[in-house]
Amino acid sequence: MLTFVFAAAFAAAWFQTKHYLLNNFFGISLSIKAIKSLSLGSFKVGSILLCGLFFYDIFWHGRHGHGGHVLQRPHLAHFPAGIRDGD
Repeated sequence: MLTFVFAAAFAAAWFQTKHYLLNNFFGISLSIKAIKSLSLGSFKVGSILLCGLFFYDIFWHGRHGHGGHVLQRPHLAHFPAGIRDGD
């Protein structure tokens, strides 16, 4: 129950602020949970899963209007003003 309260507080904070650090926290937390709960039998299985995720990512960006097609525009990394060099 304590974990649920902690997670709900982080989720509420993210919904209010949309801060990138909270978003990164959720991504890292889900990645760690997936790595702990998934047991790959061999390197071949892991390679097949990664290739499948790669093509899924291409399909998702190519078929849906979420930010345009991946191959039509270059990637632009956005950083908060406080961590750029020279600021």
